Amino acid sequence: MNWLHDDDGIHPVGAPLARYLVLDTSGDDPRWMIASISVPSDVRPAVMTASGRRYEDWPDVTDWCRDQVGLTVSLVPVAASVWRIDERRGGNAGASGGG
Repeated sequence: MNWLHDDDGIHPVGAPLARYLVLDTSGDDPRWMIASISVPSDVRPAVMTASGRRYEDWPDVTDWCRDQVGLTVSLVPVAASVWRIDERRGGNAGASGGG
């Protein structure tokens, strides 16, 4: 098996580096989604203002997004809540940390 080394550890190649549970409440069709990050280059640091409440690097982010996707894209804001999915070793298979 091939392994991928990154800042968060060692993962089997093809295994998600991170997974997120997303509640998208935009529009008339609210939905739950699981999103997976499987390519290290699909994650980049954010440049935040001094208050840490707003990003400063939107033009760079849009260029990066277009380059990663390889297409001309539209970035559409959505109303969403997001939870990181952390693997729990042992114990019961249930989850905690809801609403």
